[in-house]
Amino acid sequence: MDAYLTSISRGFDLYAEVVDYEDLPKLFDALHAHGVSFSGLTVSKSPVGSTVVQLSATMQRLGEKKELAESLRALDCVRYLEMF
Repeated sequence: MDAYLTSISRGFDLYAEVVDYEDLPKLFDALHAHGVSFSGLTVSKSPVGSTVVQLSATMQRLGEKKELAESLRALDCVRYLEMF
């Protein structure tokens, strides 16, 4: 039941690794295109040199996290993505 509620809730935390710092606008544009607002943004470098983004997000509509995750993973700049 908890996994189901988490999957359909509007709020989530996002952890993403993108190739380079200059790729951040692509990630943020994709989030905004899906109606996602976010706060608590942290950007750092990973040990392997990619740019790490962590943030807390809220979607406008319920139940669209799966589509959002697929869309973000399809970006050529995203090396890794986790939403929880």
